[in-house]
Formats: sequence, C-alpha cells, structure tokens
Amino acid sequence: MVSLLAVPAFAQTAETALDAALPKLEPVCYARFYDAAHLRAHPRQKVSSIRLVRDFPTIRLERGLEAQREASEGRSAYFRLIVTYRDRGSRRFVGSGSCRVVEGVVRCSSDSCDGGGFRLRIEDRDTLLIGDASEGAWFTTSGGCAGGEGRSLNEGADDRVFRLTRMPVARCR
Repeated sequence: MVSLLAVPAFAQTAETALDAALPKLEPVCYARFYDAAHLRAHPRQKVSSIRLVRDFPTIRLERGLEAQREASEGRSAYFRLIVTYRDRGSRRFVGSGSCRVVEGVVRCSSDSCDGGGFRLRIEDRDTLLIGDASEGAWFTTSGGCAGGEGRSLNEGADDRVFRLTRMPVARCR
C-alpha cells in the first residue's frame, strides 16, 4: 500500500509539493492509459484511462479566483479530471475541482456539490499519485447535482489510488 501522507525528500512541505505538481498558472497534464493486459490482470478496476489536466481555460479560471482566495484560504490549483471506464468505451466523464494544502496534505476537492475529493502526492518529478486507499472515498465525474449520468472515480474495488505520469498537455485532450 502506498502512503499518501508522505512528502518526497526533495519537497520540504506540502505547499512546495503542490507548486511542483501543479505550477502556478502553468498548463500541465498527468495521465494513465491502461492497456488490455493491465485491465485483464485487474478485473475489479473500472477506470480504463484517467487524465488530470490544467489547461488554458482552467488557468483563466484560476487567474480570476486566485487573488481573492489566496489571501483567505491559501493557494488553490484548479484542474479537470477526464476519466473513461471499461464498460463505457471511449465516452469521457469529466469532473473539475481544486487542490490546496489542508493540515499538511495536498487535498483535492470536486467542484460538484456531491463530488467528493482525493489526496495528491508527488512520487517523483514526473509522477503523481492521486486517490485515497480508504473504502468509501469518491470523486464524481460528470453527473452529480447537475444531473446526467454520474460516475465515481472510485467505483471499482481496484480504483483507489492512481499513478499518473506527466505528459504533453495535448495528451490530456
């Protein structure tokens, strides 16, 4: 099991981990595309691909909100999460949210009213771990209070923690 509370040696604080993973006002993409062999080996995993992206629309939102929030709550880093599920083919489910440091841990929360959240940890310069190993953790993609078909990032028994690799932003589209 991976500890999501630990901060890597090169990052002294959760704040520096957040800045390294999601640099202020910079586009970034972390993704994982699971191949057929991986999915066969993990039949209880429902997620077939996952992308965490901060692109220019997200950065525009962040730029507009950052000044007012930073003074009262500390820095927030906004993102979109794009997920496909093995039972839905290439249909994409999207959730958005923001990450900030809460009690020394980088915590990401959904913008949806019933969207949940997850922890974010830097494994190394180009790798993030997102998720919560605990039972009952969730992050809503699409749906939620807005209506429509909603899915949770954590539906399957093997959908708890995801290792994402930094990629060109175009891979997160």
